[in-house]
Amino acid sequence: MTPAVYEFVKGLGLAGMTLDVGSMNINGDVRPLFPLYCGLDMRPGPNVDVVGMANAIPFDDAAFSNVLCLEMLEHDPDPFGSLREMRRVLKSGGALVITTPGIGFPRHDYPCDYWRFTGDGVRVLMAGMNEINIKEDGDHVYAIARNK
Repeated sequence: MTPAVYEFVKGLGLAGMTLDVGSMNINGDVRPLFPLYCGLDMRPGPNVDVVGMANAIPFDDAAFSNVLCLEMLEHDPDPFGSLREMRRVLKSGGALVITTPGIGFPRHDYPCDYWRFTGDGVRVLMAGMNEINIKEDGDHVYAIARNK
């Protein structure tokens, strides 16, 4: 995670139970920003509370006030399925936060690197949500939206 991603999430001022999808601490995490936090990743490791797949999240519907997906989507072979699951576990009015490398970001296999997204691509992934706000800086896309 880049310092810019950390500062973006910090600046959102989100509160409530937060699920971080793709939470393994490879190069930083946002756990200190959220007193009520659960980290989900596909394998055990630092900052992982629950092992599970993003396209089959093992929680009830509307269980979280916020869902974070930070620097993970490029490693996900099923981003559309994963976004459906993230919305499913997000409360009505809850915040979905996505950060992902943009077109200019170099390939980084960990474990695989499948995609690069533009702001338009992230908007498609967030289709049907409210208050979609997206910012691009060339190397990254930063997005937040509210669940209906």
